[in-house]
Amino acid sequence: MIPNGALSGGSVRFAALAARAYEYLCAVEGRAGQSDLVRELFGPAAKGPFWTKLLGNVLAGDARFQRAPGGEWFLPGWEVPVVPLAEARFVVLDVETTGARPGRQRIFDLAALRLAGDAVESAFAATLNPGGRFPSYLSDLTGYGGEQLAEAPAFQQVAADLLDFLGDAVLVGHGLARGLAHLNSELGACGLPPLANRVLDTLDLAQRYLPKHGKPTLDHLARRFALPVGRRHRALPDAYLVAGVFARLLALARSAGVDALADLPLAGPAQPGAPLLLDRSALEDVPTGPGVYLLQGDAGQVLYVGKAANLRSRLASYFASAPEYPRRMEGLLESVADCQTVELGSELEALLEEARLIAQHRPRFNVQLRSREGALFLRLDLAATFPRLTESLAPAPDGARYYGPFASEKDLRHYRRLLEGLFPLASCRRDLEPRAKGRRRTKPCAKLAAGRCLGPCVRPLGVGLYWALVEEMVQFLAGDSRLSEARVRGEIADRRERGDRKGMERLRRLLLAAQQVEPPGQTAESPPANLAVAQPDVNPDSVVLFLLRRGCYAGRLAVAPAEEVATLAERLRATAPLADDDAGRAAILRRWLARNPEAALPLPEGEAGWLAAAERICAAAAELVDYGSAPGRSVDWAEEDMEEEND
Repeated sequence: MIPNGALSGGSVRFAALAARAYEYLCAVEGRAGQSDLVRELFGPAAKGPFWTKLLGNVLAGDARFQRAPGGEWFLPGWEVPVVPLAEARFVVLDVETTGARPGRQRIFDLAALRLAGDAVESAFAATLNPGGRFPSYLSDLTGYGGEQLAEAPAFQQVAADLLDFLGDAVLVGHGLARGLAHLNSELGACGLPPLANRVLDTLDLAQRYLPKHGKPTLDHLARRFALPVGRRHRALPDAYLVAGVFARLLALARSAGVDALADLPLAGPAQPGAPLLLDRSALEDVPTGPGVYLLQGDAGQVLYVGKAANLRSRLASYFASAPEYPRRMEGLLESVADCQTVELGSELEALLEEARLIAQHRPRFNVQLRSREGALFLRLDLAATFPRLTESLAPAPDGARYYGPFASEKDLRHYRRLLEGLFPLASCRRDLEPRAKGRRRTKPCAKLAAGRCLGPCVRPLGVGLYWALVEEMVQFLAGDSRLSEARVRGEIADRRERGDRKGMERLRRLLLAAQQVEPPGQTAESPPANLAVAQPDVNPDSVVLFLLRRGCYAGRLAVAPAEEVATLAERLRATAPLADDDAGRAAILRRWLARNPEAALPLPEGEAGWLAAAERICAAAAELVDYGSAPGRSVDWAEEDMEEEND
């Protein structure tokens, strides 16, 4: 557990927080409750003793602030006029960047709209040269090309005009914090100070005045207000869309009785860098081994469950620096009042325990638990009339051919796309079996129109032609690519004669990839339905067994190497599949075993053989305790629940 007493106000970054608190108090007549200040400094979801204590550490040593007996903070002798909402000046701002990290990634498109009431009074827009290579996926997304941006002005050429346009207006945007961080980074590179404007985020407005609307993404809000959506991810169209959303949210605020700017959820000026929320001394008692951690709210509710190969390092990435996590995780740290850690013996155990805790608590900041059931094998059923490739978690004794395992689901799908490009076999889920009265019963698909499928579902097709391609693919999967390369070269020559340059280049890329890729290898064996996996325990004198019975998860057993073989055999025989495994731990364990088959310790299926199995397990446990390592100790964490996910 991380104690709240570890909070420290000695960080120089607290000066930035104090400056924001000062500006906020100036805007609200010099006095505000601590809950309002907490929300202003740390976000709308910040609640609980963690944040009020952090606020006290920020403000207590600053002579500008005093605390009233009732808990309010105020500026002695300070009074400011209230700005009526009708007199407030707003500028909608949208910034498009080449990536998430200010300084490393740059702005390539920005737009600002000055509002007069609910209408746009004037606009400022600039397409910029970000320098360096422009990512191809952004080119597809935005329509901008690298050559087009290379001729655009640099940011420093438009900086002065942009600052004149913004003035001291309140900046309005949707999820504007990241864009402002980029903007301040660009200003700093030009030798200019960061923006001092107040900020009003339509995300905060939507959460306050549409509390039951759900996740307030820009697209969702546009549908909610029936606003037309133009081309997204272009600064000017997005700015107009934000302006429309803002006008309607402001109308909701007025109908709720808001008539002054200070009554809106304003934020202070964006500061370069983020505050240091916890001193590193708070992490001294956190273990450095593998385990799970639970971030909790002020009422003790579990907000997020995570796993880590090194708990201290993982928590340091949350609390001791500004984390970069996706929009769906925003508000997490602001809601945290406490943190609990559970040290475990291995990374595999942490993976399984994380799944159990997520299934138990259903934390709102965890994405829906995906039990890591992604396929690791390609399956080719040669018993079908028209065989096609599918994906499978593990081989099965069904007569089909299985290829793998692949290192990851990403690698598998990359290889499958290569195969589908080289061999235009059917890849859809349509029924391909012949019918007595012909096969024309469904519409052609895009792959058929593009020449990437032979189309056995829509037209009579000779089985011999289809099978010739199947046999060619089987040879390719076995490592012999001569037939496929000769055929693709012939198709390239044919497309050259027809002037199909796009198709010719696509086939050339496929041929080059085919020459560089390693065949996955065929796997015929299916994993046993009854097995154990031995992994280290927190107690260095024992190990932990994870069990599968009849293919289902059957729990864990702690085993000491000195345990009597007969006793262990009886304990193993008494294990049974869990009646309800909501966490999907069997799928997680099977997937892990597909990568680490050498770690499996087979168990018998009947009444015989348990003593021999117990002897093998005791021997493995003794070796594991003596040498402190196990087959498959390293786990590919696949941190998909924390990687950036564009919403």
